[in-house]
Amino acid sequence: MLSEGNLRKWILFNAWIILALAGALMALGSGAPPHDGAYNPGFQQALIWFELMLHPAELQSILGPPDASGQAMRRMMDRIQLLDYIFLIAYPLFNFALLLWFRLRLFGPRHGTLPLLFPALAAFAMYLGDALENRALLALSADSLRDWAAREWIQSLRIWSDLKWTSIFLALLLLARYWLLELRARHRSPIWIIAALPLLTAFVGLVGTHAHWAASPAELAASPVAICNAAGLRVLVEGAASGVALSWLVSWIYVWRTPPEEP
Repeated sequence: MLSEGNLRKWILFNAWIILALAGALMALGSGAPPHDGAYNPGFQQALIWFELMLHPAELQSILGPPDASGQAMRRMMDRIQLLDYIFLIAYPLFNFALLLWFRLRLFGPRHGTLPLLFPALAAFAMYLGDALENRALLALSADSLRDWAAREWIQSLRIWSDLKWTSIFLALLLLARYWLLELRARHRSPIWIIAALPLLTAFVGLVGTHAHWAASPAELAASPVAICNAAGLRVLVEGAASGVALSWLVSWIYVWRTPPEEP
């Protein structure tokens, strides 16, 4: 039964799983810097740049050459992607339960099942996009990858990575709305202080995710220098990812500190 109390238990349980998996991903090196700075529009983390790459020439700057000097980074990325297959199950379910928990607190169980459609679709899009993004990333880290194959996998990567990040940031917009309504209804503290975090993060993240549309097909097929100039706003996703994590953490703490209301 979808009650506020049951959802609260699921959110708290799932959050501990996410924290454990995030710690494991960090231990594997998910925050490692790129191999070198060539063609880099400003990314500090190789993983985020890897997910948002647009040109095969970026691959060597991110992971290093497919020889002994680049082996450690490529195998590290492979291990991260394999563990991410577990992480990508946990965080969409956390998002769905969190949005549903806020909705039940704000509106009660009325209005039927239609309001559940967007959180459910967003969670499924996160799962699907992340799973197929991982498939493309594992193919791109292969040592024997040829240039024509890299271009095909990058085209696939752009579709699924865009789907994942877009669904995360759209769900964050709904979370910002729920935070605004929750704080307005139950607290006297300035409502914008907490609600502004997911709202600003979602806006910045959506701009960064779709910055590559500013580049023409000719630019995307040309040199990575042109891509850096045309789609440099991709780097905004890196900061927005931290905003997503912080928004989830604040929401989790709020759920933890808020006992279920009596029926």
